[in-house]
Amino acid sequence: MKRYLFPGLISAVFLISAVGAVSADAAQDQLVQAAKKEGSVTVYHSMGRGPLKALSKRFEKNFGVKVNWTRKGTGGITRMFEAEKLAGVLKCDVVSVGDPSTFIRWSKENVLTKFVSANNPAFLKGQADPKGFSIPGRAAYVSIGYNTKKLSMAQAPSSWMDVLDPKWKGRIASIDPKKSGPARLWVAAMVQKFGWDYFKKLAKNKPLMLKSFSTSAVALVSGEADIVVPGN
Repeated sequence: MKRYLFPGLISAVFLISAVGAVSADAAQDQLVQAAKKEGSVTVYHSMGRGPLKALSKRFEKNFGVKVNWTRKGTGGITRMFEAEKLAGVLKCDVVSVGDPSTFIRWSKENVLTKFVSANNPAFLKGQADPKGFSIPGRAAYVSIGYNTKKLSMAQAPSSWMDVLDPKWKGRIASIDPKKSGPARLWVAAMVQKFGWDYFKKLAKNKPLMLKSFSTSAVALVSGEADIVVPGN
């Protein structure tokens, strides 16, 4: 079955079908009509379930097309997509994960289709793939999270190097980059700034590994950890 996709669905749109040499607005109209004939659009997304559900409902209201969505972390989405690709039965119309390098590889493997969204000017300037294989839909920021009931601002780490202090051994949590795209980007940035030795030192503090940013607040509130890196 021909897979159609149109822009504006969720916060990011990456797997799309070409519609010929027409304007972006006309292309969107064509895709909307084609999607209505199919009856639904299937989305794999690493966004939180609450926002994803709300945006899907808004999309259904705006375009009259049902959204079937699956939410997993970046690692889970990637593994599911890869398994379908290997079996030759890709089921999704849209795939969004937190690690943009994934789309570079998929575009080289010819599993993505080019499309220029009519909404391109609304996205981060200069960040969209010039070849049309991916569009950034969200910007993530990270920080050092801490439990305010256990630590005052003065006691909490004030820099990335502070979390390496041995006093945080057994009291720190970190996001697993194998499962979280934003955590993967954080690791890359930290390696660029401090080198791999940073993580060798961090490992000595025996961090509790968490599967996603959404669980980091839970770990702090529950008392499983006093601080978490990266937090958001």
